[in-house]
Amino acid sequence: MMDNWIALSLLAGLFSNIFNFGNRYVLKSKGDATSYAWLVGTVRLLAFIVIALFIASPLPAISAIYVLAALGLVEVVSAYVFMKMHAASHLSISSLIVRTRLVWVPVIAMIFLKEQLIVREYVGILILFLGLSVTISSHKLRMDKGVKLAYLSGFIIGVLTVLMKAATSVASTAFVMISMSLPTVLIFPMLMKDPKKRLSRVLVKNAGMKLIASFSNIAAMFFYTRALQVGPVSKVTSIYQGALILSVLAGIILLKEREDIIKKLIGSAGVIAGAFLLT
Repeated sequence: MMDNWIALSLLAGLFSNIFNFGNRYVLKSKGDATSYAWLVGTVRLLAFIVIALFIASPLPAISAIYVLAALGLVEVVSAYVFMKMHAASHLSISSLIVRTRLVWVPVIAMIFLKEQLIVREYVGILILFLGLSVTISSHKLRMDKGVKLAYLSGFIIGVLTVLMKAATSVASTAFVMISMSLPTVLIFPMLMKDPKKRLSRVLVKNAGMKLIASFSNIAAMFFYTRALQVGPVSKVTSIYQGALILSVLAGIILLKEREDIIKKLIGSAGVIAGAFLLT
C-alpha cells in the first residue's frame, strides 16, 4: 500500500478532515489557538523523531538545508494563521475558502517559473471562485474575520505546498516533517505572553479531542508526503482536496453550522469542480 498513491491520497484526505474537525471543535469557544498550534507541532515533531529512529531515514544532504529551513519558517506562519482561522470561522466555510491554495500554486509558478496556465486551469480558477462567491455571498460573511484569515491561510499553504514538494525530493518523509515542525515548537512560546502558564493548560480542556486531532495531523502529513513522493502531484492533490466535502458536512451536521446550508453545498460543488480542473 505504501506505493499506492491513490490509497495514500485518500487516507491523507480522510485524516485531514478529522484534523480540521478537531481544530474547530476545540477552538470555537475561545480556545487558545497559539498554544494549541504549539501542541500539534510538538506531538508531530516527537512522532516523526520516533519514526526517523526506527525506520531507515537517511540524513538529508547539505544542499537540502535551505529548502528544509524555508519549509519550517513558512510553517510557523501557516500554523499560526491556520489555527486563528479555525478559532474565528465556521468549519463549513473555512474548509472551502482555504482551498484557494489550488489557485496560488499555478499562479506562483506562472510568475516566478514563467509557466503558462492552460485554458482548463483558467476555467478551474473561475469556477472555484464562483463557488466561493456563492458560499460567502451574505454581507456578514464577506466582512468576517474568519473569512479573511481563510483566504490568507490558503495563500500561505499554497507556498507551503510548493516547498513540501521540493523537500520530498531531497529528504525522507520523517526529516521533511521534523524540519517542518521544529521551528513551530521553538518559536511559538516566544510569541506568547506568559507561555509557561498557557502551555501548561493546553491539555486541561478537551484533551482527548486535541490528541485525536494532533495524531490525525501526523497521519495526514505522513500519507500526503508519501503520496507526493510516489505519485503525480496533480492527481494526488486532486484526490486529497476532493475530500473537503467531508469537512463541510461535518461542520453542518456535527457542529450545527446550519446557516445558509444550500449556499454551502452549492459552493462545495463549485470548489470541488474547480479543484479537479486545476489539478
